[in-house]
Amino acid sequence: MGDQGNWWTNYKKSFKNNALKSLLPGALFGLFFGMFLFMFYIMLNASTRPSAGTISLYLFTLYLLTVIHTLFWPQFVLFEQNLLSRMRNIILFTAKYLWKVTKSVLFQWLWLAAMVLLAPLTLVIIPFLGFWFMLFVSQFMIYEELNYELDMENLYGIHHDFDERYIEEEEDTSWKD
Repeated sequence: MGDQGNWWTNYKKSFKNNALKSLLPGALFGLFFGMFLFMFYIMLNASTRPSAGTISLYLFTLYLLTVIHTLFWPQFVLFEQNLLSRMRNIILFTAKYLWKVTKSVLFQWLWLAAMVLLAPLTLVIIPFLGFWFMLFVSQFMIYEELNYELDMENLYGIHHDFDERYIEEEEDTSWKD
């Protein structure tokens, strides 16, 4: 199951394969996220309040950016695809599982809002639960659907026979005799 060899060799190989290819998409996502934070700051400090259309457009584009961020990276790590195929998969997956994806996006927004609003207290837990936990839970929320559509477990030979083996080991009491 998986590549043979030392874990350090596998780690270096995967880092070499993914690190350089992820720099540009990661930089673009960071740039867009920074632009959204700046636009939010400008809207808060504007002399006139933004219209409902401006706020709804802002929230919709932020929603799209979060969806792309949530569904882009699993495909990036697991599959060799071009950008057009990844974006097509994102659009089709979001169209099919809109409410699951929306739940995942709302969780991410609530997590970030809680981190910002409770800032003095959250500075203690950011090194431990900062952003990885939020992304882990949001991916876990849509994992079954992602696995069904992309057939990840079958592709990588992951089988869920651990429970059966564990039960067989529990029932084996021959060592007590």
